[in-house]
Amino acid sequence: MFDLIINKDTWKKMDKQQQTVVEMSCKAAMLDGLAQGEAIQFPVMKENAEKGVQNRYWSDEMLGQFSSKWDEVVAEESAKDPEFKKIYDNLKNFRSDYRVWNEWAFLPRPGTERIKK
Repeated sequence: MFDLIINKDTWKKMDKQQQTVVEMSCKAAMLDGLAQGEAIQFPVMKENAEKGVQNRYWSDEMLGQFSSKWDEVVAEESAKDPEFKKIYDNLKNFRSDYRVWNEWAFLPRPGTERIKK
C-alpha cells in the first residue's frame, strides 16, 4: 500500500501518538513494499531469459523520439490546463533535483553518467 487517505477532520482529532503510529505504519509499509518489489524482479527476469526473452535498452534515437513527443503533449496540456502545468512544473523541478542523487546513488551502470567537474 503506497497511499493512505484519512479525513482531515479525523486526522486533527487524533492525538500526536495516534498520528505517529499511522505515519510509522505507512513508512514501514512503504519500505516493505519497495524491498519486496525489488526482490521479486530477478526471478521473473531469469525465468524470462530461460524462455528466450532478451532485456534491452531503448536506443538513444527512440528515447529522443519519446521525449520529443512527450514535450509536445506537455506543451499542449499545459496551454489548456493551468493545474496540469503547475503539477508538471513541480515534477520537472523534482526530477532536476533527483538527477543529482540518481547520478551518485549507484555504482556505474548502463544509463547512468557521472557529472564531470
